[in-house]
Amino acid sequence: DVNTKMKSLYNKILCEVQTAVNATENYSPELLVRELLIHGSLSAAVSALDECDNLFTPGFRSLALIVHDACQSLADKYSHVSVGKIARHLMRQWLAHGDESKISD
Repeated sequence: DVNTKMKSLYNKILCEVQTAVNATENYSPELLVRELLIHGSLSAAVSALDECDNLFTPGFRSLALIVHDACQSLADKYSHVSVGKIARHLMRQWLAHGDESKISD
């Protein structure tokens, strides 16, 4: 079942995000959104390329919706958080520097 698989993948993402956020002293809702986007994107990319995982369009869409809803709920709670701005910033960094370099704030 695609939804069960995506929920499992999302739980893995949440564990990675929690580890990354707990490792920093400067917690903020923006950091949480940023880490959700980074780890969500990485997990989707890895799953899409994994021959055993076979993340096809419906699964990719489900995962994207789950991550989007989590980010949007943070933006709704903290009005100063702009998910679009954070996503555009990450996109520019990935386009300019690739995903091999450490992503800066």
